[in-house]
Amino acid sequence: MAGQNPFDPEERGLQRYIQLGRDIKDQSERLFDSLPLFVRIVMTEKGGSSRWKEFNKFDLINPVQLDDGFGKRTSVFNDYRFDSKIFYQPGSGKKQKLLSCSEFLQAVLLKTPSDAFSVQEFILSIAYHRGIHNSRDDPRLTILYNDFIIPNHEISFSLLIDVARTLYDAFEEVFLKFSLDNNFFTREHGFQPQTVENGKIIRAPGTGQPAIRFNRSYLQGPIRACMSHGLRISTKLSLLEKSKKTRFLFAYGHREKRTPSISCMYAGDQLIATASSVQGNESKSLKTRITPILQDSLFILEVALYPTGEFILGINEKLIESSSINTSFSVYNGKFILGADLDGVRNGSFLQAELSIENITKQGWTKRVFSSALRRLPPYSERYLAPDMEDRATQIGNKLS
Repeated sequence: MAGQNPFDPEERGLQRYIQLGRDIKDQSERLFDSLPLFVRIVMTEKGGSSRWKEFNKFDLINPVQLDDGFGKRTSVFNDYRFDSKIFYQPGSGKKQKLLSCSEFLQAVLLKTPSDAFSVQEFILSIAYHRGIHNSRDDPRLTILYNDFIIPNHEISFSLLIDVARTLYDAFEEVFLKFSLDNNFFTREHGFQPQTVENGKIIRAPGTGQPAIRFNRSYLQGPIRACMSHGLRISTKLSLLEKSKKTRFLFAYGHREKRTPSISCMYAGDQLIATASSVQGNESKSLKTRITPILQDSLFILEVALYPTGEFILGINEKLIESSSINTSFSVYNGKFILGADLDGVRNGSFLQAELSIENITKQGWTKRVFSSALRRLPPYSERYLAPDMEDRATQIGNKLS
């Protein structure tokens, strides 16, 4: 096709994803080829698609959603026990099991009294024997192919379709929503925040401003590295409940790196902002009491970690508490997750109307890298904001309206 480079790994990955979707829809036997090629080009090949590598670089949550029966291997054919239930049907109301894409590929799909075969080995067994791969034969995969796949071809093809549907669904965000940009999204069905209730836009109490309701839900997006810059998060929200347990409003970090992380949560009558040290084994916490105004109406919350390590908490554009993590800080490749901790597990309950994420220079100048609102925000302009300044003017709406 004109304008496209068929040798480009990125283009090859996208085209393999599109072809996989077509073959699933048609339940075509081309899946014998398209699924192994998709797994190889996108997930396992060193010189393959960079989109999956880019996605993982930011530690974005992208679980494979599986039927709750996966792993129980309740079906039997000769000596093989296997899972006949793999694909989770969104909206079915049934329980689901969540695994990472890598965990899913390595999960046991078929088992005999003397051996076990993973999802990836099942795919490779078909690929090897259809001539896609030039690797030397694996005797185990030959046995699997001859003893299970050939004599049990209808069930094998059904398993192949279920595996393909599961991976295709899991990679929707990677190829269709994550366009190497800063857009926020959530992967898991049923974990999306709510904007409409009973056919009407949700509005914040008092002001009537359109707002998003977070309750067992989250949104996530990439934060790109910026050397010698700090990070400032400003959001306009209203708490919906008090809780004795720790509930998260947002977090920034990377679970696989020993790098400073930032989070904001509430527990009991305390609103808490926390920043870890560069070693990851120490943290600084800033606290303020949750007053009725933080629950009955929108308020502006600011949490910032400066390149110098200065850490501040602001409420309604006023400095409330400050401290230091006693080390320098630079924004690194990680994710920002709104409504949960970095695992997407511990959620908060609140209304959120606006969000602005900014980088901060050593000199105290701010630069917006992401913003979100259900109304048009005022034009952004850089401003000077030292960590000890009492007035913490934001640009997510200078008035609480």
